[in-house]
Amino acid sequence: MVNLDNPELFFKRIEIFMLILVFLGFLLCLFFSKNLIWSISFLSGGLLGYLNFRSTKKEGITFIKRVKENLKVKGNFSIEKEKNIFIFKIYLKLFATGIVLFVLISIFKLHPVFILAAFFLIYTYLILASLKYFIFNRILVWRR
Repeated sequence: MVNLDNPELFFKRIEIFMLILVFLGFLLCLFFSKNLIWSISFLSGGLLGYLNFRSTKKEGITFIKRVKENLKVKGNFSIEKEKNIFIFKIYLKLFATGIVLFVLISIFKLHPVFILAAFFLIYTYLILASLKYFIFNRILVWRR
């Protein structure tokens, strides 16, 4: 059963399972390919995706809390400024991720397919876990 009253616990479980998936994928890649560069590429891509998710989650939670506080204080508060700052931070993070990927691929000569495979694994799991969470949420709301 999913605890819908505590989203922090939900995100903590997602983060733990993401790390388990990354390290399991690293070990499987190392075991089946016996190529250390491919395995390190997978590990670095997975950890980069995990760090991206973790920082975005933290900023998103603070954004929502800030908007809620401002709505309580000011009745007709416009969230445009807060939203634009949040989106600007997301674009900066996307730019920084691109620079890190460029460095990993061009300077450290890591394999881009395995970096992208790890990104795909992380974000696919995130989407599936969120869908599962929202489906359970919807079913529990309908039963009330």
